[in-house]
Amino acid sequence: MSRHIVSSGIPDDEFEDKWDKISSALVDLGFKPLEIGRLKTDPIDHDSERRVEEEVNKWKLDIEPRLETLEQDVQQIMESKISIFQRSISRETLRELTNCIPDEVQDVFGRSEEIKEVMEATLGGQVAAVVITGGPGFGKSTVANKVCHKLVANQEHIKAVLFCSLRSKKKVTDVATFMILVCGKTHSQPPENPQQWLLNWSKQQQQRVTFVLDNADDVLKSGADRAHFISILCDMRSLSGRNVNFVITSRKAFKDPSLNVREVRLNSLSPKDAKKVLLSHVCDHTIKQTLTKAETLVELCGYLPLALCIVGSLLSDYNEHELIERLKKQPLEVLRDEENDDNSVEIAIKTSFDLLSKTEQEALVLMCVFPGSFNSDAAKTVMTPCMNSKIQTILVLRSLKNRSLIQQPTSYRYEIHSLIQAYAKIGQEKDLQRFQ
Repeated sequence: MSRHIVSSGIPDDEFEDKWDKISSALVDLGFKPLEIGRLKTDPIDHDSERRVEEEVNKWKLDIEPRLETLEQDVQQIMESKISIFQRSISRETLRELTNCIPDEVQDVFGRSEEIKEVMEATLGGQVAAVVITGGPGFGKSTVANKVCHKLVANQEHIKAVLFCSLRSKKKVTDVATFMILVCGKTHSQPPENPQQWLLNWSKQQQQRVTFVLDNADDVLKSGADRAHFISILCDMRSLSGRNVNFVITSRKAFKDPSLNVREVRLNSLSPKDAKKVLLSHVCDHTIKQTLTKAETLVELCGYLPLALCIVGSLLSDYNEHELIERLKKQPLEVLRDEENDDNSVEIAIKTSFDLLSKTEQEALVLMCVFPGSFNSDAAKTVMTPCMNSKIQTILVLRSLKNRSLIQQPTSYRYEIHSLIQAYAKIGQEKDLQRFQ
């Protein structure tokens, strides 16, 4: 029987590379370079091999336990530092979580029932999101403002109230970033992944926190951002153990099977409350006392809070009879706030109009032919010659109603707010001529 001997040799270049690494390590461990060099060139007899093995074993017994102990010490230090860091984040988050709300709006009339409904749903804890809806200029932001201050007054139920204006914020990332900024005072720069930060933050909340998200229309437009936004709300609610909830203002409500949503809709004010709003914005006490046509002014404003506020402030500059005539002829031209271009009834309506699809825009323009209320059959009669025959009239009317651009005072009948009708007639005059 023959025995095959397998060579353990390696190529010279590979040996040199490995020897450089080994010799460098041995020098670092305290061996003398001269001795290391001798080991490379001297022949290794059995006695030398035995001594080398003894040295290696001695090194293992001495160094390896020390390395193992060092690794354990480093691991304990890292775990301790991570734990301290996590606790500091938690303490800092809870310490910095304070109310972040705007100054309170004064002289609010006719919205006490809606404010009460929002408060009860929010404080009850079972509703994840209360959506305040209503037409342009109906006072959604004002109601949200009053809710903020009333929630703060109920501090035994709510840890913090955080107000976020989402106007012009279309992307979920922008929304999440702004929500982070109101969570505390320590955020000089937003995190790289604001959505994930919000979810981690939600898991830390041990007490009730309410976000008031005002003007969420842009991010709630149909599309990926809308779905992502609602998904974040659902996750924040779930991860917080239902400690986080939301009050949202939007022209249109939304629903999601994973989120318990309650809608609170704002309608036009009653004539009595509308008059109170008008008079509260008349600065001159003498004019307020001598006003004789308040009811007419209120009616021309369509009982719309924004219009009433603007007209009330104009009574310091215009004679009431002159103002009435101008409202009759050019209502949208009059209902502008000269000190704030954005505070205009026309701009508020235009914003709502721009959110509609082309079909919905055309339908709203066509509905302006009705001077008063109308039913779905009348709407269909007007729409059929001018629009795609496949369009279902009732679905379009429902969409316009859900966006608060038409109202449904009685079953099967609809009506358009007078100022919205004025905008559609004036702003879309070419379309009306084409349809007619």
